[in-house]
Amino acid sequence: MFSAANGEVVFSAGRSNLTTRKGKLRSSARALISATYIESLEPRQLFATVPTGFQTDQAYGGGITNGTAMDFSPDGRLWVTTQTGQVQVIQPNATTSTNAISLSVDSFFERGLLGIAFHPQFGVSNSFVYLFYTDLNGANPSFNKISRFEVSGNTILAGTETVMFSFNLLNAGNHNGGAIHFGPEGLLYAMHGENAVGSNAQSIANLLGKTIRIDVDAFVAGNPLSVIPTGKEANPTSFPGIAGSTSGINQAIWAVGLRNPYTFAFHPATGRMHINDVGQDSWEEVNLGAAGSNYGWPTTEGNTPPGNANVTYPLYTYQNTASAIAVTGGSFYDPAFNQFGVDYDDDYFFADLGAGWMRRLDGANSYAIHNTGGVGNGINWVTGASTIVDVKVTDTGSLLFLQRGGAQGVRIVRTINPQVASSGFLYDGVILPGAPHRVEFKFTNNVGASLQPSDLQLLRNGTPVDSSNVAVAYNTTTNTATFTFPGFTNGILPNGSYTATLVSSAGTPNVTDPEGDPLLADSVANFFVLAGDADHNGVIDFDDYSLIDNGFNNNRTGFLNGDFDYNGIVDFDDYSIIDNGFNNQNRPFALPTD
Repeated sequence: MFSAANGEVVFSAGRSNLTTRKGKLRSSARALISATYIESLEPRQLFATVPTGFQTDQAYGGGITNGTAMDFSPDGRLWVTTQTGQVQVIQPNATTSTNAISLSVDSFFERGLLGIAFHPQFGVSNSFVYLFYTDLNGANPSFNKISRFEVSGNTILAGTETVMFSFNLLNAGNHNGGAIHFGPEGLLYAMHGENAVGSNAQSIANLLGKTIRIDVDAFVAGNPLSVIPTGKEANPTSFPGIAGSTSGINQAIWAVGLRNPYTFAFHPATGRMHINDVGQDSWEEVNLGAAGSNYGWPTTEGNTPPGNANVTYPLYTYQNTASAIAVTGGSFYDPAFNQFGVDYDDDYFFADLGAGWMRRLDGANSYAIHNTGGVGNGINWVTGASTIVDVKVTDTGSLLFLQRGGAQGVRIVRTINPQVASSGFLYDGVILPGAPHRVEFKFTNNVGASLQPSDLQLLRNGTPVDSSNVAVAYNTTTNTATFTFPGFTNGILPNGSYTATLVSSAGTPNVTDPEGDPLLADSVANFFVLAGDADHNGVIDFDDYSLIDNGFNNNRTGFLNGDFDYNGIVDFDDYSIIDNGFNNQNRPFALPTD
């Protein structure tokens, strides 16, 4: 697919042929045409063209070279792998990266550090990250493997490496696949190419040209077969058109018949899987992932020849050209906050390495190609990008794409106008003294320079609250604004139903991003305050007494533990508050519906 030299992407070209990621020789005509593609890999800034209403900027990790894959950890940090063995970690909205680890890898041709995935319980019960890379293996032939590491802060601890799974020894330098992701059932999926030997893809005696699926939680040191899924999660043992059944380590095979499946993705809600398989001369494929499938290579490429009952034909194909040479990227649009609009719900974004475009398959139309709302010919949603290798959707609904050539780093596509991605009322009371009640708004863009306390309109039981009792702090790392109310007695808001509205003021915008684009729309957060209602369910009852008892006996603080007056301790004054509320069945509001 690519090779690295001095931080550049290298394609070898000659008078009569061009060696590309396809791993084969092309005609002189194609070689001459491809000169324009090679030129596009020079280390210069390229700005992609995006549809009207969107913009793109280099918001993450400028200067990363030879990138191969990226993944978010649950805390919002972005981790980018490079072919030469580094993992770069980037804080949310940062423009620089920190090296998390440098591995010794075989980076010849298409080999190297190719995939990364975080354990589903990362940050909850473990600190595991998994890396797919090519082991140099001393004087012996190299091989690809998946290793588990532990993460501490922004460092991946090299000394914690545990090899989870090893693939077959390699002959050729190309067609390694390399993508890894956890599926909806918590098992780890990995893609491996056929290592430039087409027949490997139609054999269940090796792991090449396959999708494999393993249970990393079942790993037992010294027992390679321990990761083979069992019971209801067992992998298929036979595949259409291939005689026999899998045995030994080959029981990890989940699907066959792939050429070079460099990238794939799961829909985060439905578990739907799309596999991007790089073609040879004619067709690039997006396949629907399904257990036991035979995707046909090398018997078929694209939909040619048709009519093979053993083959699962592609969901979508496009034809190779001088520049369109390799399908990459891949991400479903299903963020926590949809800033693109309902027309984008469940759509699948993918790219081509050479052509520099990105397209979308329409989730509302059986994942047919989306033909409207794009740029260029209406099929290409993004054009003019440089060597896209991976695509990700952020929780705030922006789209990231990793560019490999010329230190391009990661670019972000977002709507022009900033929007509120989430809002909520915080009543935990951990921050003392003062300001126990807070409202938070998380934005898609940085609006910190323009945001003022007066931009928040606060109503209590329908009556305006004086804005002099409001303060705002802005976190530029997370694009989160925290409004607090320190002007009230002991920093406590009176009981009541509240509506906090962040005003867009479209006509005379106050809240804007650095480019001057105004907040797209008003955002409303409804909440209520009831002193004594420790569990915040809208009524003071015996459950609240249980919480205050626990807080009193264990010297705990905070509203959730019964420190209703926020003096830093749960004491008899707090019992008085809950007694008064309980005796009067204090419920002076209707619970909000949103």
